[in-house]
Amino acid sequence: MIKLENVKVFNFEGAFRGLRNPMNSWHLSDSIFGILGTNEAIEATSAVASYYDESEKIYKPYNEAYNFLWNNGVNNLAFDCSNDKNYSVIALLGPNDLNLAQRMISGGTPESKFLRQIFVSMDITAPLAWWKEMDTYKVATVANSCSTMHKIDAAPITEEDYSFDPEPDMKLTDLPLDDYIRTLDIKKRAVEDVEWLRKKYKETGDKRYWRLLIQVNPDGWNQKRTWTGNYQNLREMCYWRANHKQIEWRNFCEEILELPYGKELIGYRGNK
Repeated sequence: MIKLENVKVFNFEGAFRGLRNPMNSWHLSDSIFGILGTNEAIEATSAVASYYDESEKIYKPYNEAYNFLWNNGVNNLAFDCSNDKNYSVIALLGPNDLNLAQRMISGGTPESKFLRQIFVSMDITAPLAWWKEMDTYKVATVANSCSTMHKIDAAPITEEDYSFDPEPDMKLTDLPLDDYIRTLDIKKRAVEDVEWLRKKYKETGDKRYWRLLIQVNPDGWNQKRTWTGNYQNLREMCYWRANHKQIEWRNFCEEILELPYGKELIGYRGNK
């Protein structure tokens, strides 16, 4: 399993201002950024609310500005749009800016460095096996984790603390009966063994039990971390791992593409 919570995306304005610095072309920017009253924000979308029609290869206007704002307004769109006491922090990319951004992305990592200035923060709960691979992406990222060292002994350990779930197309019930029974026994004994070590440590305070508990705890253990990175980090991850054999990576990339302009920036593959 993998779960993303408290997702925040910010600094679209700074990233797209910087995108136009090399050619001093700020006057060509057609995006809307800032803090607006929700009704004001909805009205403002009429100037830039458009989408790219792949079949006709042209930009078309959205008929419902609210839906556009909901799908693309970055951060804190208020649910109640009945009055301007509600405010939205928005980033609505115009066709010119989006076209320039995608041309830079097509130029490769050096040209798409503006993506490093679109920041993302989120809480991710995932098994240690997934975190081991996520930890290879260390450039311009930060993560604070719930402590296994300090808290693994705080509560009884059960199977709910692990991601032992098989992938949908890899059901354990499809195994030969004897093998299926053994897999259930392996999972059961793994949890029982770490729980026994936890109890012994709590009862005695002997750190030998705690050390062995840390060493043998299965990689299916779910750990929560608050992760901060940027769109270029996420683009690299999803480029290489969208079809990864770990289902957590596939699910992660699917959710990442639902971020504001995730498909247009993180998932953009040009004409390939």
